[in-house]
Amino acid sequence: MRRRSLQLGIVTLAAASLCSASYHFIHFNSRTAPWQGIPEKFDVNVLPAKTLPYFITDQSGVQLHPNDTYTGFISQIRAAAKTWSDVESSDLRLAFGGFAAPNAPQSGPSMEIVFEDLAPGLIAAGTPTVRAENNGQFVPILRSVVMIRPDLRNHPSFGESLFGTMVHEIGHGLGLQHTFTSGVMATAITRTTSRAKPLTVDDVAAISLLYPSAAFAGTTGSISGRVTMQGSGVNLASVVAISPSGAAVSTLTNPDGTYRIDGVPPRSYFVYVHPLPPPRQGQTTPGDIVYPRTSDGQELPPSGPFFTIFYPGTNDPSRAVTVNPTPGQVVENVNFSVQSRSGYGIHSVDTRAFPGPSAVKPPYLSPNMTYPFIVATGSGLINGSAPAPGLTVSVLGGATLATKPYSPAPASYMQIDFDVRTLGFFNDSARHLVFSRGGDIYVLPAAFFHVDKAPPAVSAVIPTGDAGQRQAIILGANLSDTSRVYFDGAPAPVREADGLGGRLVVTPPAAAPNHRASVVVLSAEGQSSLFLQGDSPATYTYSGELASLTAPNASVSVTPGLLTAGAESMVQIDVTGGVVLEGQTTVGFGSSDIVVRNIAVVSPTRILANVAVSAAAQSGYAQVSVVSGLQVIAQPFAAQIVPAQRAFWLNTPVSAVSAGSSGTIRVGSSPVGLTGSNFVLYLNDQPVPVLAVDGGQITFQVPSATPTGAAVLRMEAAGERSLPILLMVDSPAPRIVSAAPSSAVDTLASTTAPKVRIGQFMAVTVNHLAPRDTLIETSRVLVKLGNAGLPVAQVLPNGDMHQLLVYVPPTTALGRDVPLSVVFGTRTSEPLSVTVEAGN
Repeated sequence: MRRRSLQLGIVTLAAASLCSASYHFIHFNSRTAPWQGIPEKFDVNVLPAKTLPYFITDQSGVQLHPNDTYTGFISQIRAAAKTWSDVESSDLRLAFGGFAAPNAPQSGPSMEIVFEDLAPGLIAAGTPTVRAENNGQFVPILRSVVMIRPDLRNHPSFGESLFGTMVHEIGHGLGLQHTFTSGVMATAITRTTSRAKPLTVDDVAAISLLYPSAAFAGTTGSISGRVTMQGSGVNLASVVAISPSGAAVSTLTNPDGTYRIDGVPPRSYFVYVHPLPPPRQGQTTPGDIVYPRTSDGQELPPSGPFFTIFYPGTNDPSRAVTVNPTPGQVVENVNFSVQSRSGYGIHSVDTRAFPGPSAVKPPYLSPNMTYPFIVATGSGLINGSAPAPGLTVSVLGGATLATKPYSPAPASYMQIDFDVRTLGFFNDSARHLVFSRGGDIYVLPAAFFHVDKAPPAVSAVIPTGDAGQRQAIILGANLSDTSRVYFDGAPAPVREADGLGGRLVVTPPAAAPNHRASVVVLSAEGQSSLFLQGDSPATYTYSGELASLTAPNASVSVTPGLLTAGAESMVQIDVTGGVVLEGQTTVGFGSSDIVVRNIAVVSPTRILANVAVSAAAQSGYAQVSVVSGLQVIAQPFAAQIVPAQRAFWLNTPVSAVSAGSSGTIRVGSSPVGLTGSNFVLYLNDQPVPVLAVDGGQITFQVPSATPTGAAVLRMEAAGERSLPILLMVDSPAPRIVSAAPSSAVDTLASTTAPKVRIGQFMAVTVNHLAPRDTLIETSRVLVKLGNAGLPVAQVLPNGDMHQLLVYVPPTTALGRDVPLSVVFGTRTSEPLSVTVEAGN
C-alpha cells in the first residue's frame, strides 16, 4: 500500500477541553465561538475515596431467562459496574452500595439501577438525571439512573449481549455518549466488544478524559483540526483516528467544526471523518446523540450529511496519510473539507462470524474454521438478495475480499469470504473493513478479529474436593492457564491447567445450596465459551458439603445498630444461616449517606466494617446488604441513623499501614484539646506511641509485632472513650522475585537482568503479595511496565509466592532498564529493571 507523509504541526500538550475526545454530555458557556465544551460528570472530589456508590432498587416482578437466576443476574450487574471501576487511567471507582428502596433519600451523588418498562425494542437505558449548576469547568452529576426492562426472558444475564448492554448503559450514567468506533459505547448494531474484552481504547479514553488519573495525559497524545463544508464548520461530525493494528479513538466536532481527539495511544493512525448515521427505529436523533446546548439552553443539531473521507481528502485508503501522535503532544492541522450529499449511503453495518453452526457477535476468525467467512447486514449493502452492484469490501491496510449472497439466511445478509491461507497469519487484534460503492465509503472499525485459536469450549463441570477446599474440574477444549472462568458474574480462580487445553481446576465462588451457576470460560484474546454454547452454557449446581450453607432465611445483624449522623465508627456484622469469605465479600447500607470505608472478614460468620455517616443523613432505618461470592443477603431495618450529636470519633487512615510503619488519623469531637500527653491511643487494647499531634490530626506508630489483618483502634481522653474504628494492617510491600517470558524453561532471577518480550506473556513471581496459597482475583493486581499498566491474565498461588501471567502488548516500547513493578491494593513493590525485547 502506498503511503505519503505530510508536515504536520506538533505542539506540546496543553490543558485540553474535556469535550474534545470521545463524546460526553456537553454544554457551552456561550452562543458563539470559541466553543469550549463543558461536560457533565460526577465530582470525584466530593465522593468518598473518589468512589461512586450504586444501588439496585425495586427488584420485584423481574422475569428471567430459563437458564438464569436472580442471584446470578445481580452478580452480572456488579461485574458490569466493575468493568468501569477497573480502568486504571480513570480516577473514578464504583462500589455496590446494596439494595435500596426506590427514590430513597440520598444526600450524596449516586447511581440507581432500577427495573421498569421501557419503549419497545429497548432492553436498558442509562442517563444522568439530576445535575447541579454549571461551575464553569463541568456540570456536576448528582444522580444518574440505569433502567433495565423487567421482562428478560429472552435476554440471559450471562450472555454476551446483555452484559455488553449493561456496561454500555452504566457508561451513559457516568457521563458517556455514543461513539462510532465499535466500542462498548457504540450502539448494539456496530458494537463488537466481548465479555472477555469489554472496553476498547476509545471507551478507556472516554472515561479517562472525564475522570483522568494523574498519569493519564502523559501516556497518550492528541490529534486536532477542523472539518468544513463549503467553508463553514461542520457540527457533530465524527472524526476517527484508526490504526490498522487495532486501536480506534474518536470524537465529535464543535459547532465551528473544530475537534481534538485526546487519549490517543502512541502509534501510527489513519484519520477519517464521517457523518452521524440517521436515526433508526426507537431513536429520536442521528446516532441517538443528545445534542450539545448553548448557555441559554439552545440545542445545536448536526450539520447535514456528507461523504466520508480519509485525511488529507481521499476516499481511497491507499492514498491516505498517517499521523503519529506521541505522549504529551498534539498533532495539529489534520483538517478536512467535506462534500455535502443528499441522504445517506452505507451505514450501521453489523458483522458476525461462525465459530460453530450459529452466527456469533463479535466476529472472530481463526485457522481451521469450518466456516471461514463473516456475514454482514446494513443500510446500502444489499440490493434484492445480493450485494449491491459495484460494492467492494477491503481490509484497512489489507486485501480486497470476495462477497456474495448469504444463504440460507434472509436476503438482508451478505457473505464476505476470506482466503483460508491468510487465516494462518493472524495478528490477534481487531481488523477494520472499508465498504466502497460509487465513490462513497463506509468504515467499520473492529469489523472482525483475526486470532490463532478457536473459542474455548466446556463439556463438563465436575465438583470435587471437600468443604475446606472446594474445587471444580472443567473439561473441554482450548483451555489454558490464561483462561478466565466465571460462575455467573463472579470469578473462579484457576488453580491448575493441564497444558493440553482440555482441563482446568478452579475454585468456585461461595454460593447457597442448590444454586445453579452458569459457567463461562473467557480466553485472553477475547473469545468466550458462549460462542459455541449460546444461551445454554455449562452449569454448576452447589450441593451438600460443597455449598456455602446459606439458608433460605439467612439474616444479618449489626452491632451497634445506631449510627450517628456526622460520625464514623466500626460496626460488627454477624451472619446467621450463611458463610462469608475474605476477598469475596462486600457490604452496603442502601444509601449514599452511609459509606463503608473498609471491611474485614474475621470469621465465616462475622464481618467488621468502618462506617461513616454523612452529617446530612436523614434519620431513619437502613437496609444492610451482604454479598459474598454468589450469596446475597439483604436485611431491612438492620441499622438506624440517629440525628447528629457530639460523638467522640476517629476516622479511617487515608493510607494503609503495615507493622512498624506510621499512620495518620483525624479525631472528631474530642472532649479536650489534644496535646500529645492528655490522651492515649490503643491498638487492640494496647497503647501505641504517638509521633505527632497537629490540631485534630494524630500520627502514631504501628508496633512492629502487630499481626497482619484486622485491628481495632480507639482513643481515651478526659475519661471518655472514642468510637472504635477498624484498622487494616497490611503485609510488607510485594517483592518481585523474578520475571521472564512465560514460555521460558527456567525462570530468570532478578539478578540476571531479566528480559520480557512484546506480544507475549510474561511470568512475574512475587513474594509478600498475600498469605500462603491465597487465591487473588486478577483485577486486584496491577503490573506496571514503565508508565503503562499491563493486563494480568492469571494469578497463580505457589506456596509463599504468587506467579502473575501478564500480557505485554505489541505496542509496548522496546528498551533497557525499564522499571517493572507490582501494585496490590495500596502496596507497591520496589521496581525491577527489565529489558523489553521484540517477540520471536
